[in-house]
Amino acid sequence: MTESQTLSCPADITVVNTTRQMEEAWGLRPDQPEFSEYTQEGTIYQISICAGYIELEMQTPTLEEWTAVSGAEVLLDLEKLSDIELPPQLEGYLVRDTYGGSWLVSVKEILADARLNYRDGTSELITQIPSAYAGTWGSGESPYPGSSRDGIHVFRFTPAQAFDLSQVESITIGSTTYPFPQAADLGA
Repeated sequence: MTESQTLSCPADITVVNTTRQMEEAWGLRPDQPEFSEYTQEGTIYQISICAGYIELEMQTPTLEEWTAVSGAEVLLDLEKLSDIELPPQLEGYLVRDTYGGSWLVSVKEILADARLNYRDGTSELITQIPSAYAGTWGSGESPYPGSSRDGIHVFRFTPAQAFDLSQVESITIGSTTYPFPQAADLGA
């Protein structure tokens, strides 16, 4: 994909992550562990759109920082109590999965009313655009292996039908509209 096939704009969107999002990511399970009460913030700093998806890049506290304040180390204890011996590459999986899942819950909450705005003055609620994944945001490809542990996350919305970039003007998240550069601005 070339730069001209992607429209990007900087953003500064605060995403709050608390015990509630962590518990939602963990799910309802018997013997719910006792997590610490915490609040952390991340920032969506880049929004991009291409024909195939909308992508958000976000910086959060690292896995280690999140684990320290959230009490997620109790999940390591659950792994140790298991009758199943885990291969080394799966050790800590519950913590990593809950870390990523809790931030995904936070992002979905921020984006629940996000709208894609078109040059003709119309707009669409993104979650109501037909999607390959039932109208949800999901984790995208990481910029490098292990980047999410360093607090760099990528989230994507993938439509069932390609976006016509010549018609896309901006995206509204919360009360802020983020304009995408237009083809004329890119020298096309």
